[in-house]
Amino acid sequence: MGITSRLAAFVVETTYDDIPGEVVERSKEQMLNAAGIGLAGVAELEGQVITNFVQDRGGAATCTILGAPFRSTPEYAALANGTMVHALDFDENVERRANHPSNEMFPTVMALGEHLGASGRDVVAAFALGCEVSTKIGAAGDLDDQFPSITRYGWNPQPVAGVFGATAAAARLLGLDQEQLENAFGLAASQASGLAVKCSPG
Repeated sequence: MGITSRLAAFVVETTYDDIPGEVVERSKEQMLNAAGIGLAGVAELEGQVITNFVQDRGGAATCTILGAPFRSTPEYAALANGTMVHALDFDENVERRANHPSNEMFPTVMALGEHLGASGRDVVAAFALGCEVSTKIGAAGDLDDQFPSITRYGWNPQPVAGVFGATAAAARLLGLDQEQLENAFGLAASQASGLAVKCSPG
């Protein structure tokens, strides 16, 4: 079984009850933290710009936009909320992984979960599994004291690994089977990118 198949099987076969209680509680804390940061980001210029952009796009009003008096489609809600969650850069960090998975996972599960009418257990499970996939992919290769090797090649781990985590989270909520998720991971791989900013020492 290849890596793609193993990842897909992990996401599809893991039940809510398989997830350790500590991980469930940490997932809830991370989602609450992301919501608070996103609400603070509403007042930032980035928040205002993305909210106006999404409002102009229109579409079926099924999903909440943080701090906004209107609703939008799942994809635009995820775009707007993800922008606001990351606007102030106060999101959590996974040590030695350089990963901030809530940026991608919270907007994904919030929008899609609301659109589908998913249960809280399903949303938490999707969030936790998405974070796990994203963090493991971001840590692929050797690890040093602070950052995974991916950063030494000029890549930003979040957009590279986050697209896989968000795909896993969305697939879980949509009820995709293993073959469908393997195909979705293939599409995600073709979209993954993100250059890191190199800072000069001193």
